[in-house]
Amino acid sequence: MFTKSLFLLLSISFSIFHGTLAQSSPTPNEDLVEKTCKYTPSYDLCVSTIRADPRGASAQGPSALAMIVNDAALAKGNETLNFIVDLQKQKPDPPSIKPLQNCLGLVNEVVAFYIPEITIFLHNNTPKYAVFTASKATDNVNTCQLGFQDPSKSPIADRTQINQTLRTKGLAILIAFLTLSVTKTVVFIM
Repeated sequence: MFTKSLFLLLSISFSIFHGTLAQSSPTPNEDLVEKTCKYTPSYDLCVSTIRADPRGASAQGPSALAMIVNDAALAKGNETLNFIVDLQKQKPDPPSIKPLQNCLGLVNEVVAFYIPEITIFLHNNTPKYAVFTASKATDNVNTCQLGFQDPSKSPIADRTQINQTLRTKGLAILIAFLTLSVTKTVVFIM
């Protein structure tokens, strides 16, 4: 439920942001990464993730930034899968066995299906579908964490928080891309 509320809030925020952005053309000195990340829930993580990727320096718009974040989420998702498998090999506490199995399936679904779908949607310039799929991926991460008796003390709380932050940041960038695409279409039609 929190994810859906956050998604709605981000949608509204980016609609307002891009309404303003579409009215003023950016100067060559403005940094796309900083300008876009300023409107995400985690500015520092957004900037550091994009700047850590060599493509970040030459990104030509929110679509390129969304692809970088999507790739970072894929890497973190794979790390989380490996971590869960390692935890299962260590014979976790009985209350953690079922939630870990559940998380393995949920995170695997994100890595194997949702992230590749987002990549396809970005390449096909269909950001609204990428936003929807990213939202489903975020729901999976939330569901995984909530499966533990005390979600804040689960053995994968730190990892799911990072994944959740990346997915939320990715959603924010995708929403920026979607809103900008819609704004351009409306301007073109008028």
